[in-house]
Amino acid sequence: MSILGSNVSKAIWKNHLYTYSPTLFQYFEKYIPILLPDVTIILTHNLYVCPLCVKNYFFETSEGIKGNSEFSLDHVPPESVGGKFKIITCKKCNNKSGEYEAELSKLLNFGSVPDKKYNSIFPKMSVVKKDTGEEFIAGVQLNHGSVNISFNKKAKAHNLILKKFLDDLHSGNAKNLILNVSTPDLNKIHKALLKSAYLICFIWWGYEFVYSKNGEMIRKVLNEEIKYPAVVPTLWHETNKNVLPKGVGILKKENVKQSFIVSLEIKNSTENFTASVLIPNPTEQGWDKLYELDKYAKEKTLSEFECFTIPKSVMPNGYTFAWNNFETETN
Repeated sequence: MSILGSNVSKAIWKNHLYTYSPTLFQYFEKYIPILLPDVTIILTHNLYVCPLCVKNYFFETSEGIKGNSEFSLDHVPPESVGGKFKIITCKKCNNKSGEYEAELSKLLNFGSVPDKKYNSIFPKMSVVKKDTGEEFIAGVQLNHGSVNISFNKKAKAHNLILKKFLDDLHSGNAKNLILNVSTPDLNKIHKALLKSAYLICFIWWGYEFVYSKNGEMIRKVLNEEIKYPAVVPTLWHETNKNVLPKGVGILKKENVKQSFIVSLEIKNSTENFTASVLIPNPTEQGWDKLYELDKYAKEKTLSEFECFTIPKSVMPNGYTFAWNNFETETN
């Protein structure tokens, strides 16, 4: 069995061992039970455990790389939606998550993000004339609580076929129409976004986050054992509006820190927007705090909050350190 896939170069796995392995060793009682009986030499910089399943691992020996599973490079968010971060995960976890991450591509192809105050995804669609097969691309818009179908007004001036169709539609002469609506699975999208936010937290803080109570709870959410206490994402917004800082930040209200928030840029050649996911802080109340913040989000009162970015600090206590030590905005 080849432990590392072809997309994991020596420079990449060396960097992973150097960066993340030192944050692992205070969790001796966590990883020792998963190691095979013949693993006798584990040093400070030579062991890597999959951050998603925390069951599979590889380590460096004088004879090369050994482990109990295959590993590959995971893009965060997925490469199909412009993910820029890369992290090694076991192939089983990578393949499993691919089943629901594909929905993010459907989101870009079929979904549109309307006015941010609705914080919802409404589908793109097409109208087909059954007799001629002509297809006209449309969108869905909210208007004072009702749902309307809209067409590109600018295209009407240059597309005579579309102009005639819309004239017939308004006069009631357009008949035998088929509406094609293709919507992504929102539950899968939420799961994919939470998984990406979780891995970015690992990239920022290492195994303290993975082995924390909150890290364990998020894995249970990804395994569909429990539900997340906040809607995922908490906020959809246009990337160019700079509603929230990119990357990892801390959300504050009345100068009191509430939670972490991870902003994920989702894009392709035509669509570009950001999904922001709440991540619990490392205190005993961190998980429950998300229930409270979820209520604010549903009431559209997140405008009362402020957010500042925090730098990546991969260290044995990175998760706690980030919460306790960053009080002002860091550029």
